[in-house]
Amino acid sequence: LQAPASVRASAGALREALGRQDIDRLVCEQPSMLDVTMVREVLEEMGRLMPGTNVHALLAADPGWLLRAQRGQKRLGAHPDSDLNEQV
Repeated sequence: LQAPASVRASAGALREALGRQDIDRLVCEQPSMLDVTMVREVLEEMGRLMPGTNVHALLAADPGWLLRAQRGQKRLGAHPDSDLNEQV
């Protein structure tokens, strides 16, 4: 749980990161959206994986992308099979 002042600060940072003011629905659907550091990492990763896509709009349309895209090396570490290529 976050203190009300912390939630307000996170909401402001989320508005800035997404470039939109209407974040209430997004946070209600996906409370993890208040982890703005994670949101920025996910937006960066989505942009890398989907060049030319408006990833801000995509995430705003479907906040579930946050969970789909956060499963990356920054959050979970290297894939357990990632060293297999080095052994060949």
